Amino acid sequence: MVDHCRSRHVKTGNVLEEIVLRIHQNWWRTHFIALVANGVYKRWIIATVNMKVGDIVRSHIDIPHIPVVPIEGDAYPIGALPAGTTICQIEAQPGQGALYCTAAGTSGLLVRRGSRISLEKSEGQTSSETDSSLAPSNHDPKDEPEHRVLNLPGECALILFSFLN
Repeated sequence: MVDHCRSRHVKTGNVLEEIVLRIHQNWWRTHFIALVANGVYKRWIIATVNMKVGDIVRSHIDIPHIPVVPIEGDAYPIGALPAGTTICQIEAQPGQGALYCTAAGTSGLLVRRGSRISLEKSEGQTSSETDSSLAPSNHDPKDEPEHRVLNLPGECALILFSFLN
């Protein structure tokens, strides 16, 4: 099961560091998932575009006065990111789990900073979030399946048969 909550460490106040052990294609959805672990537990998270085995992903909870330079795959509070950052898997409240931009290929663009943060989502929607909302930087990969034009009914049967075996 994929864990959509990247802010389990909110109560401790520390930066959570996890290492990517394995990246696996999720056949029930169109994105890849990554097995990450720290010294206490292992879990599956949704992998970002350039995530690879051996990477260390961090989840931050503090919001500095100056926006940070985001590292791909790391989760930050939205208030810590500069305008123009592409983000995915947005948690509306820390600890609640990702609610927005969780499907493969979807992302949000941080448009404006201030007391409320404006997000422009890839679906064309615009929303306003608090600065403590948590989101990893960059976006989820979308696998573009190879499209093949089937001219004969027999071709379709052959492809389905070879896929099932």
